[in-house]
Amino acid sequence: MATRYYPTVKPPNVIVHGGCEGTWAGKGARGSTFNPVKWNFELLTDKTLAGTQTAFTTATNQESNYDFFIQRWMTKPLDAQTISGTIDLCFGVQAYWSTLLGTSDDSVVRYKVHVYIAEGQTTTPRHVLLDNYLDGVDFPGIAGLVWHQLSSAQALTSGDTLDGDVIIVEIGARIVSSPTPTPTYVPSDATIITLNGRGANIAFVDAVNGDTGNKAPWIEFSDTITEQALPAPPANDACADAISIAVFPYTSAFIDCSQSADTDRAIWWKFTAPSTGRVILSAHGSNYGNGILTYTGGCGVLTPVAAVENAVSSYPHRSLSARVIDVTIGVEYWIKVYNVTSSFQSPDGGGSARLSLFYQETPEADDLYVPIGTLFALRDGQYTNLTNAFTSSIPTGIAIDYTERPMDSLNGGINTSHRILLGLHSYTLVEIIDLVTMNLGEFEIDYIGTPFSAGSLGHIATLYITADGFLHVGWFGNGYLFVAGLTSGGGNLPAILNTVSNDPDYSSLRSIDATHGDNQSGAPYTDTPRVLDIEITAPWAITLDEGNNILYYTSGGFYEPVGGEIIKKYNLTTDTQLADFATIPLQPGNNPGIKGLQFIPGSSGQVLVCNSTVVHRLNASGVIINTYTPSIALDSQFLVDVKVTADGTKFWVIDELTTRLFQFNISTGVELQTVQPYGAPEVIAEMAIYQPDIPAVGGIYKMVRDKRNDTIWVTFTPVGTEDVEIP
Repeated sequence: MATRYYPTVKPPNVIVHGGCEGTWAGKGARGSTFNPVKWNFELLTDKTLAGTQTAFTTATNQESNYDFFIQRWMTKPLDAQTISGTIDLCFGVQAYWSTLLGTSDDSVVRYKVHVYIAEGQTTTPRHVLLDNYLDGVDFPGIAGLVWHQLSSAQALTSGDTLDGDVIIVEIGARIVSSPTPTPTYVPSDATIITLNGRGANIAFVDAVNGDTGNKAPWIEFSDTITEQALPAPPANDACADAISIAVFPYTSAFIDCSQSADTDRAIWWKFTAPSTGRVILSAHGSNYGNGILTYTGGCGVLTPVAAVENAVSSYPHRSLSARVIDVTIGVEYWIKVYNVTSSFQSPDGGGSARLSLFYQETPEADDLYVPIGTLFALRDGQYTNLTNAFTSSIPTGIAIDYTERPMDSLNGGINTSHRILLGLHSYTLVEIIDLVTMNLGEFEIDYIGTPFSAGSLGHIATLYITADGFLHVGWFGNGYLFVAGLTSGGGNLPAILNTVSNDPDYSSLRSIDATHGDNQSGAPYTDTPRVLDIEITAPWAITLDEGNNILYYTSGGFYEPVGGEIIKKYNLTTDTQLADFATIPLQPGNNPGIKGLQFIPGSSGQVLVCNSTVVHRLNASGVIINTYTPSIALDSQFLVDVKVTADGTKFWVIDELTTRLFQFNISTGVELQTVQPYGAPEVIAEMAIYQPDIPAVGGIYKMVRDKRNDTIWVTFTPVGTEDVEIP
């Protein structure tokens, strides 16, 4: 008897993090959604629970026939069995092409399907059941929704599951043209593919080929698929069974709470505060929308701490529930993490949850600041701070300002005179937040506002601020090919969207004196940008040799089809364009083109550069002398930024698609550690690493260890000299 599954917007009860297995094209100029983190959902046989998912849309833009990923689903864990027979599916498909530039509209879309058995509840392939199948049915560009099946049920290559394995179904599309093999639309037009279900959690009638209107999409195996029994309830699904936290910082293991006896699928923890201070509670990394409640008292008489605290993640695989509470030494606290039903969650609820608990720490050397949907501070992979609110836009560029100039506290908030600068992707401005508090729980907003004349094209990518407080800004550059208001006809793009432009009316690499706090209305400062007369004015990545005031930058922007392969140099002191530093043979990958750059201080001119799946170290002549290859291939498909530690011996690199971090020893090339912070994919542009310049000091001092923070304080004599924390 066949097994018919219904796709959901419910994540699996495990964390599924990793690249897709099928052969999929890279990101197009508008970014085909090759997103292995956001879109991992569960297949259910119970249509009442599964419902029918709402539409998921992919916008893409490339010049030739190619395949791009739209969605991935996973069955529940299976018993050991042989999978054979056939697979068929039916989804509503809507495809259309912009005709903004007056181009023809004759291209079409076809299904592409990849199906495999995965090891356990992971994305690691055990056996491919259907290998990158491309269907023969054309979906023309249409305005309405039409339901499509495969042209015929496809035979699977027989394979065996082990207990606990799952079947993963990846569905995507191929852009083709009719009748010629080459699309006739120009690169600057956009293709929009919608893979539809209708409604949520409603048992609509199953769709059939050619249907229109509200129906239920489905995926059917001709075999009977046997699922494992449901998992046991979690041990901490009641207040009385709360897990006791004894050591800070704390991060729990992932807990499957889908079978919690609590009606909200809740799980519990408790702790006694070891000291008085600010504690951050976060369920970040959980793969479903959840909330956090905190209490004092006891299970019989729980007293809420402040207001009820809950937060629903906007992504089903990335819970940003986080709160800061003031705790008192010796007081016992209870924590409840519970399911919050939303459009991203099926009614049976739950998923894989974890809890992190830590005192808000002061920065130490080599703390890593990573804006991936929210802003995290990590110390060797452990959270030390975070904030989950950006009032303006997702940050893509980040830099730390060491000038210790105060923020203009127009909205109040804590001001420690240490600042983080955040380049906001959708605006031509740089937001300023406090380095120590990261503005968690505050409404403090300061910014260097719209100092550039870039208009809507000014999407900031990377920031670099010098020790003197002079800010340099790189841009996303060539990717925004589809922009409202372009002149119709011909497909000719504005110069700024090509690789070379010095047009001052469009976004370019510029510099600004950022030593002042901001230029909000009412603030006393107005910062004037400096426009550099350089080759390639919209580079993706920038870095500086501050000792010689030499700017290094990439020759292209972020997106295809114009990925840069040259590292260029510019003398900021003499305003002179220098000879190109290096031309890099590009690695194949999702988005070819060099991305992150990092000058290595004290290295006599060496530079690190991200090249798709690897990092190169170049000597002062631009010759590659080392190549570093991360150990997890599926989590290192698109490396975008690299940062060197304070002592110059190690570096971190991050993957844009999965947000996984890898650390390497620079001289030996050995990978030292890897960390998965579970951030939002496809928003990372840059990281920052804290590198305090601690001056040499003399005099009489004593060493005092802080047992909780595992740091050393130097206390000076005579009394009155400021103590210094030594990492």
